[in-house]
Amino acid sequence: MLTVAAGSSQSQCTLLVAGGEKVGLLTPDVVEQLKKYPKIFQLCFDEEISSTNFMKLSDSLNNYKMRTSAVGAVVLDMKKRDAHISLRGWRNEVCKICEMYSAVVF
Repeated sequence: MLTVAAGSSQSQCTLLVAGGEKVGLLTPDVVEQLKKYPKIFQLCFDEEISSTNFMKLSDSLNNYKMRTSAVGAVVLDMKKRDAHISLRGWRNEVCKICEMYSAVVF
């Protein structure tokens, strides 16, 4: 479960949902970049998930392999376009993204 302390800079962030699981927070600049990939990332609102807008992976990406491939392509494209400073030092490492370590979402 993701929680944000009152007054935290994380309150400016947007929740990321994948496979129905809350998996992280996105800074506003990252949200703006991900809006450029509407077939993969969708900005949504559903009070049952969050009291504010959240970003989710497309429902069409319904398994580990599809999500991994789609998100990988986005990250590589963003790196190629120098869309985010944090990708400049990225060396194509991969990691599990999940609510609990035993539950693979990506």
